[in-house]
Amino acid sequence: ARLAGFALPEELWASFDRIDLIGWCPGPKARKAYHFWSSGYRKHRCDGHRFPMRDARLAAGRLRRFGGLARRYAVVVLCGRMVASAFGMGLASRTVPWLEELEGVRYVVLPHPSGVSHFWNDEVSWHRAAG
Repeated sequence: ARLAGFALPEELWASFDRIDLIGWCPGPKARKAYHFWSSGYRKHRCDGHRFPMRDARLAAGRLRRFGGLARRYAVVVLCGRMVASAFGMGLASRTVPWLEELEGVRYVVLPHPSGVSHFWNDEVSWHRAAG
């Protein structure tokens, strides 16, 4: 909310539509050995959650086909590279954030807002996103 200039999260939620693409959580990813605290890794304590791409592509396809995105919104914000991929965007040599237009819909792809995102945990990136 602060990044968008709102004092409270409730103000942000009252101003923008939002949807969880999947609507459920498939559970945490298995921890890689090199990400254990015991190996000296200190960036984050978990590796996020599994992402059911098949379900995500189905949901994104329905939104693209029936959601009226170009008609209803000037910009659609996608949070995370995997969500962008579900919407049909190529990930090869892409780093977040990026802008893309598909089928008349303008998208901005931001890093996922989870605690495992290195982007949001970096002060320079946070200021860059704030514009």
